[in-house]
Amino acid sequence: MAGSTQKLNELRPVSFPPEERPKGAVQYGLIARRSTRWFPELVIRDEAGTIQGVRYDETRADAAHEVQQEELKESTLRRRPMRIRRPRSVT
Repeated sequence: MAGSTQKLNELRPVSFPPEERPKGAVQYGLIARRSTRWFPELVIRDEAGTIQGVRYDETRADAAHEVQQEELKESTLRRRPMRIRRPRSVT
């Protein structure tokens, strides 16, 4: 799973206004050419091998899983009592 986390961290989403409503909420996406390095399986290509786009439906499950794992780690850390150590006095 660490490999998957590393791959997701390497993706660089871009933001853009929606084409149909330029004043609408900003949308996020991936640039297919940049995504091929980490997730070649997510890139859509035509018969000639030319990049056509990104399979966003495939990215959601991976991202959701990673978010859940991070939330689990965070909640586990919150439940642990913190031990504060006093510095030793030098005599």
